[in-house]
Amino acid sequence: MIGVALVAGAVVFAASLSASFGSTLRERFDADVVVDGVAGTTLGDGTAARLSAVPGLASVVPVRATLVREGGEVRDLIAADPAALRRVYDPDLVRGDMGRLAAPGTLALSTGAAEATGTDVGDTVRVTFARTGVVPLRVVALYRDTTFGDRLVGSGTFDANVTGGRTLVLFATARDGVGPEAATAAADRALAGLPGADARTQAAFIDDLRGQVDQLLALVTGMLALTLVVALVGILNALALAVLERTREIGMLRAVGLGRRGVGRAVRAEAALVGLLGALTGVAVGVPLGLALASQVPGVETLAVPAGRVALVIAGATLAGVLAAALPARRAARLDVLRALAQA
Repeated sequence: MIGVALVAGAVVFAASLSASFGSTLRERFDADVVVDGVAGTTLGDGTAARLSAVPGLASVVPVRATLVREGGEVRDLIAADPAALRRVYDPDLVRGDMGRLAAPGTLALSTGAAEATGTDVGDTVRVTFARTGVVPLRVVALYRDTTFGDRLVGSGTFDANVTGGRTLVLFATARDGVGPEAATAAADRALAGLPGADARTQAAFIDDLRGQVDQLLALVTGMLALTLVVALVGILNALALAVLERTREIGMLRAVGLGRRGVGRAVRAEAALVGLLGALTGVAVGVPLGLALASQVPGVETLAVPAGRVALVIAGATLAGVLAAALPARRAARLDVLRALAQA
């Protein structure tokens, strides 16, 4: 029960994260082409210029980042042109105006960062840049979506205080009459000399990100599945003791005509029943646990119960119980009838 509860909880948690991740990206982003660095690397300085020269693209939005210090802590600060970013990204605005990021010395915060620091629209946050030192930034907007982090400034504020910075990703929109696949192919040709850049359609980009999340969560689920090994040992020991304690009973059944195969089937049926009851009880505990954990993760708006995977967990646990009964069933079937009847 405990092993299946952990596995079922992890499966539901993973499914909820994956479903929310994909739906959030589809709802928040509206780009035809996404260019990011291979294996998580940042993009070179000339990537945006090359992409801007592609005839099939209408606009290119670079998203840059740097490290700053705020309140004694090192934070990531993200920058983009607010007018261009608005065309491809919806940050789920709560208060204020993201367009005001075009003015110098302004900052937008996520609701989580605002609550943690007690900051609201109109307040001033003192941010320390490596080049210009302490700079007061006025908060002009609060947003919920944290895909790009908790702090966002306009390109003007970023360029005035940062030399270079890291380009994390580029979003591009196609011109009228140019499809996402054709625009992506044109971007690929333009970036052929930059091996560190990877251009994909938005759908492919979302699928790749979901695949990475699924791989990580599958690893965690696999580690939790090892707890079922302990459960198998427990079932094996319980059935072995059951066979030992009922040696005389088994001998009497054999004496009245029950064959070796019948004895083996009886032990395996008992193991299947134990495994099934444990699996059903574990799922009844694990599914609500996984849903409760997923609901506490910021940004998770879709809770999912993958019925197929949960059914597979139940079937696997039941089958595992039957496999664990192989040795006890064999021992019970091979008992000598006369010795079994003579057992005190």
